[in-house]
Amino acid sequence: MESDLQTERITRLERSNRRLRVWLVILTLALVVGEFLMPFSLVQNPFGKQRIGWSTFPDVAVQAFWNAKAERRLELGTVGKGEPVVYLLDQSERLRLGMDLQPEPTLTLRDQGGEARIRMTLEPDGSPRLSLMAPPGKGGIFMGMQADGNPILKIIDKDGNLLIQVPSVEEPAPTGDKG
Repeated sequence: MESDLQTERITRLERSNRRLRVWLVILTLALVVGEFLMPFSLVQNPFGKQRIGWSTFPDVAVQAFWNAKAERRLELGTVGKGEPVVYLLDQSERLRLGMDLQPEPTLTLRDQGGEARIRMTLEPDGSPRLSLMAPPGKGGIFMGMQADGNPILKIIDKDGNLLIQVPSVEEPAPTGDKG
């Protein structure tokens, strides 16, 4: 009785081992073919619906991941002159969160329509910026720190009117006769 149980366990382990070997061979072949012979390749898990795809074109190398519902949900890679990017997509495969280094380190959250609503950026001088944006043309809040440590704050209403700016805009020097 116990020997039958051990035999059954060994049989299941061997079956799992064969599946794993098949998956590794498929993945290895897809990597080789995808990277060297084709600009795009796709591998699907033979035991589920998850997929991984690779694209390599001039100036672009991107890897994409699909979930079990065949929805592309994640893309990562390099673009342009080798800058890294990471994109998270919603169920409709629309970009919702993006991280990139173009032109500076940036994290952007987008609404269902694809409009940037929250953006965090690190400026070339190292100063951070945060933008909270209403729908296009409807105002926003923009804040950050200057390189010298002074804060920046700008609030714009839904009509595009400047409500608050810190530091305040300096008035232009007077012009005209010196009398």
